[in-house]
Amino acid sequence: MFTVLCWKQAGLSVPDLISIYSKGLIYDLAVALTISLPYAIYLLFISDKWNRSLVNRILTYFGFFVVLLLCMFSFFAEIAFWGEFDSRFNFIAVDYLVYTYEVVNNIKQSYSLPKLIGGMFLITVCIIIFCEIRKIFFHSFNNRTAFSERLKLSGTLILLSVLSVFFLKNSWAEDNDNKYKGELSKAGIFSFFAAFRSNELDYEQFYKTIDRNKLLTSIK
Repeated sequence: MFTVLCWKQAGLSVPDLISIYSKGLIYDLAVALTISLPYAIYLLFISDKWNRSLVNRILTYFGFFVVLLLCMFSFFAEIAFWGEFDSRFNFIAVDYLVYTYEVVNNIKQSYSLPKLIGGMFLITVCIIIFCEIRKIFFHSFNNRTAFSERLKLSGTLILLSVLSVFFLKNSWAEDNDNKYKGELSKAGIFSFFAAFRSNELDYEQFYKTIDRNKLLTSIK
């Protein structure tokens, strides 16, 4: 969607699109791995009896509901953020968490929160119902997988998640020639936590500046 919105500004070509979507896929996979990690660790240590229990089903669907809702919120929040800053989440978004009261009031003035939140709940519930009809979790609840097999799967997830956290940088997506290409390559959730860790904002990208030589000349 963002690709369409800033197509002209980005000046995209076919190689650009391949690069953008390839990098974006890697960032999305890193986010998906990290989000699924707690559940993978949980599945590693539960017994087959507990896996087939009603309590496990409730916990699984509740966790799935929370993750879907957070992703839905992130999606709509990113649309609003992009509309204002032409950017994925950055330290400004992190700063918004500090000034939550002011941000919520601004959102109330621009959007109907009951409709927005209600819409997100409705979409999330519809997805869960669809998954139940398609029996997405059927094999997860009924399979009897040996601990050694679960250890391999969970170990792989843990390893990939750790690698993505420590070695995958948000700066990898940045394009020096055109900021839009870099922003399109990123993933919103990944960018948010990257900004949270770095605690930095590119001043020249968001504030007007003048040439340093001209500035020195005018000062003299």
